Amino acid sequence: MNADASEGAWSFTLTADSSIGAAPSYTQTKAAPPTLPPPTEPIRPLVGSTTDPRFGTCKEAKAHGYGPYHAGDDAEYGWYRDADDDGIVCE
Repeated sequence: MNADASEGAWSFTLTADSSIGAAPSYTQTKAAPPTLPPPTEPIRPLVGSTTDPRFGTCKEAKAHGYGPYHAGDDAEYGWYRDADDDGIVCE
C-alpha cells in the first residue's frame, strides 16, 4: 500500500465469515478527493479608491484626449465612477 498523501486516504474493511475454515475477506476503498470551492468572481478595482494624478474629472481627461477607460484593461478605470456599470468610464 502506498500511504503517500498525494494518493488520498485509504480505508480497509475486514469481514469474517462464520463458516469454518473460511478466510476473512478484505475490501479496500479509496476516499473521494477533496472538493474545491467554487471559483470566485474576478476582483474589480474599487471605484474611487484612488484618483487620477493628472486630472480631477473625466471631463478634464477627455478634454486632454484621454479615455474612455475599460475595466480590466486600463488602470485608470478605477480612478473614476462607472455610473452605468458597463465596465467603461470617461465615455
